[in-house]
Amino acid sequence: MQGLDISPALARACEQNTGVSVMTSSFEDADLPEQSLDAITFWDAIEHVIDPVLWIEKTKSLLRPGGIAVFCTPNERSLLARTGHALYRLSGSRVSSPALALHPKYHTYFFSTGSLSRLLETTDYT
Repeated sequence: MQGLDISPALARACEQNTGVSVMTSSFEDADLPEQSLDAITFWDAIEHVIDPVLWIEKTKSLLRPGGIAVFCTPNERSLLARTGHALYRLSGSRVSSPALALHPKYHTYFFSTGSLSRLLETTDYT
């Protein structure tokens, strides 16, 4: 088992708390052998990247046959997201905290179940 995180501080904390070796690198720049992993998990990460297609392609190349990738990302079409949008619109943008919490400025993409599925289909990941 191994980990990867772009933050040196978080990588060290993870190593100290779990005993798992954690490489410090961006996913794009991580030097990992092809077909070397059985599973890859992305917890709240893909919405921050510049090129999600590159991430999917790299993921496919790193997984062994039968391997699995798990993506966790906010759902743009969730009840919570739609409620935040409604509060923002109905208040004339005075109530912005729900919208900002759901759409922080450091997210480069906002996925729904459908858009993430289409991304995986267009990259022939399904």
